[in-house]
Amino acid sequence: MLEIFARDEGNAIPISAVSEATLPGWLEAHPKSRQWIAAIGFKGEPGTFTFIPDSGGRPSGVLASPADGASVWAYSGLSMALPEGTYALEIEDRDAKLTDMALGWALGSYAFTRYKKPQRSPATLSLGRANVPSRLLSIQSASRFGRPGLAACSRTN
Repeated sequence: MLEIFARDEGNAIPISAVSEATLPGWLEAHPKSRQWIAAIGFKGEPGTFTFIPDSGGRPSGVLASPADGASVWAYSGLSMALPEGTYALEIEDRDAKLTDMALGWALGSYAFTRYKKPQRSPATLSLGRANVPSRLLSIQSASRFGRPGLAACSRTN
């Protein structure tokens, strides 16, 4: 399995999907978070996120509004925007969307490291018991076939 994915959801911080339209309903279901959300000004605009603190000030969850566009890119920015740690997506129809979202997470965490070391590691996405990694590994392996060809095309003789 890729290093950016984990199976254990036990200590994972949940990521709840919200949008500008669904945020009021989420706040209605979570009244303890209403004051925090109002204080920081989170509106659920596409591509934004915020932490929800527990009573001790530690993150108990993340509210994330997916970026506009294809589901592959919905949460791709979170892998490097969130601090290092393990997170789990809590979304409707999770099994149908998880492969696309996990691929986006993987693409968002990519860093070209041949000449420069990355400043930090990406956040880890917990996939639970989903059978997503085998498909992702296939996609990752297939993408490697393009690199030698691209390198050959870019060389000048």
